[in-house]
Amino acid sequence: MLIEIQHTIRNRISIIELLNNVLIWGKLMKKSLILVILLLVADLPALATNKNNESDALPACKQIKKACKKSGFVNGGWKQGKGLWRNCINPVVQGQTAVESAFRPLPMLDAKIVDDCKSANPRFGMGKIGSRR
Repeated sequence: MLIEIQHTIRNRISIIELLNNVLIWGKLMKKSLILVILLLVADLPALATNKNNESDALPACKQIKKACKKSGFVNGGWKQGKGLWRNCINPVVQGQTAVESAFRPLPMLDAKIVDDCKSANPRFGMGKIGSRR
């Protein structure tokens, strides 16, 4: 009987210790979460600045894409010769003046825009050209 009482007392103490640890960990987790949120909020201006810098670095590439869309080229239309990338952006960036499989002529763009785009993003427009796989 004495052993059972001691065992019950140990279990109750273990439960109390467990609850105490949960409360302590809960407080630590709450403090950690608050710290993470504060760090993220404090870093928001830096994140916004980086986003602006990236978009400022690529206006030439955006101009190329916009000119191709304006000329009627669309995403996924490469099999019909009107693919935005294969039939317009890639050939323009790679220096071609015409694409045999394109349904329309390529837009006329200033060479400086293409050079600026290549400088800002060397991989932009370096994919396949035309309607053949």
